[in-house]
Amino acid sequence: TTSDLNSRFVLDGLTLYRSTNRITDALDGVTLTLKKAGEAATDFNVDSDTKSITGKVRAFIDRYNGVLNHIEKKSAIDVNAGTRGDFVGDSTFRTLRFEMRNIVAGAVAGQPADGPRYLSQLGISTKKDGTLELQDEQKLLEAVGRNAGAVEGLFSGAQGVATRLFNLVDSFVKTDGLMEQRTTIIEDRIKRFEGRIKTMDEKLARREDQLRKQFAQFQQAVSVLQGQQQYFSSMLYGYY
Repeated sequence: TTSDLNSRFVLDGLTLYRSTNRITDALDGVTLTLKKAGEAATDFNVDSDTKSITGKVRAFIDRYNGVLNHIEKKSAIDVNAGTRGDFVGDSTFRTLRFEMRNIVAGAVAGQPADGPRYLSQLGISTKKDGTLELQDEQKLLEAVGRNAGAVEGLFSGAQGVATRLFNLVDSFVKTDGLMEQRTTIIEDRIKRFEGRIKTMDEKLARREDQLRKQFAQFQQAVSVLQGQQQYFSSMLYGYY
């Protein structure tokens, strides 16, 4: 409305009214803050925040590498130290690592014709250990300059790399997810082993008791035999 309590501004010849000085719906993806009244025109350009974009891409790479390195570390066996990771021999985490590497290496569907479909088109390379590296920052900035929305879609679109990675990891860590199911299976297996150990301990205890009794009987028999031997020896010596 034209109430004096509202802000009024002209954008590209169009007069707009808002109930706040912080305008978020006049330009798509842009927030305008009206600081003071005035009649003078103000010109401004809207451009991509390349520094922020690069920082977010590096943060994505760091987090991806962190998860992958954690899985690798927990899946390793150190022969010299005599230690083995918690995930050694567990197919669940091998599958997670395999799926993660497939997602970052694959194409993203639904991208515009002028947009990137692979992370490699943004200057992001995959190292031998599977971790990612922003090898060519200029390539990323050029892709943002051509179509920033397409770069965003490559990560956070419905079929984007970050979206698919999130859904994958979430399927493992959420309540009733694969990790919880795996934990339940392992706990049940431990309980079965503990039950078998208890049964074997009871069998061993009974066997030990049986052997002790047999040994006591054997000692008693040996003692009787020794007594008889001494008796016969004394008789023989007395005869001679």
